[in-house]
Amino acid sequence: MLLIGAAFLASCGWTVLVLLQMSIGALPTSSEWRLAPPLPPHPLSCPEFIIEQAPASLVWRTQVSLPPVLLTLDLPDPRFLRFSSYDFCFCASGPMTEAFNSPRLERLVRGLKRIVGNPLPVAKLPITLPLLRQLVRTLPTVCLSQHNRHMFRAAFCLAFTCFLWAGELTWDAFGPNTLTVSSVTFAADHSYATIMLPASKMDPFRQGATLLAPTVPLSTCAVACLRLICRHRAPQEPLFVLEGGQPFDRGSFVTMLWHFLEGCGVVSSSYSGHSFR
Repeated sequence: MLLIGAAFLASCGWTVLVLLQMSIGALPTSSEWRLAPPLPPHPLSCPEFIIEQAPASLVWRTQVSLPPVLLTLDLPDPRFLRFSSYDFCFCASGPMTEAFNSPRLERLVRGLKRIVGNPLPVAKLPITLPLLRQLVRTLPTVCLSQHNRHMFRAAFCLAFTCFLWAGELTWDAFGPNTLTVSSVTFAADHSYATIMLPASKMDPFRQGATLLAPTVPLSTCAVACLRLICRHRAPQEPLFVLEGGQPFDRGSFVTMLWHFLEGCGVVSSSYSGHSFR
């Protein structure tokens, strides 16, 4: 049984409010269904659009939350619809696939897919040099561990200087793609440092890439920060590691970046691990 509540609005014709908390195109599996008592008619429902109301229903609802959507159908043909948001509820009885054989439901979902499509990624703001300077100044007040402050400062400055993604600096488990102390080589005249990046998003064949970071007379100098964290450390150690030998993972990187941004009075949700690119 497919239940669609319909309401008549004089100004815009028939309006259908359908409640669904599932992502478009994804259908439930047998393990995700549960028995439920018969559903009462929606207060705005019309008999013409209650298809084969059964005494018992199988109801499936996911935990996925989608923005509420208003569907306006030019009935009786639901192929033509206008909407600003959507919200569905599918109810079925008998064989689980029987309720999804309705041509009306198929046209409805196909129309939503065609018009809504995949959501566009939310654009994030870039980390600029003035903002990076603010982050460096905020480090002592936000991060109490001196060791971690040095690590985050070096990571932020290197990511800014060499346009790196967060995933190119961070690691969850030590492996061949992890930056190590030996990945960094300092010039004899202290004018620059080279960083051998073992893996990169732009290096699908994992051939490695050599990055050059120049020495600059600023508090955001990546070379000075790298020299500080590489001092008195074994070459095979991870270049970035948190206090106590904890992994320098992406979650810690992004979380601390947000904390530092909030310490600067900046809205952290506008930035991500890609903001250094």
